[in-house]
Amino acid sequence: LPQQYMLTIEDGDRAVDLVQLHRALQRLAKPDDISLVSYANGTPVVSLRIAGELDVDKLTEAISETMDQDCELSQQDSRIRMRVLSRDRQGE
Repeated sequence: LPQQYMLTIEDGDRAVDLVQLHRALQRLAKPDDISLVSYANGTPVVSLRIAGELDVDKLTEAISETMDQDCELSQQDSRIRMRVLSRDRQGE
């Protein structure tokens, strides 16, 4: 069955590039729907519907590789908050 997730991506250094974010999300296993819900202050909130469970490790990897920065992820049920680490905090 399809699962619906709300994904918030924060980058304290700059506004999140929506093109890069979309490319990262397309790397997941066949998303059924990706919809931008909000983009206030450069922080996108995305509704993501996929078949089955979301692999958060693959999600973190896809976003980290596409944006070329490390990310921290926290999940509470179907709500996911991802924070892109500033370049000076990576590797801590």
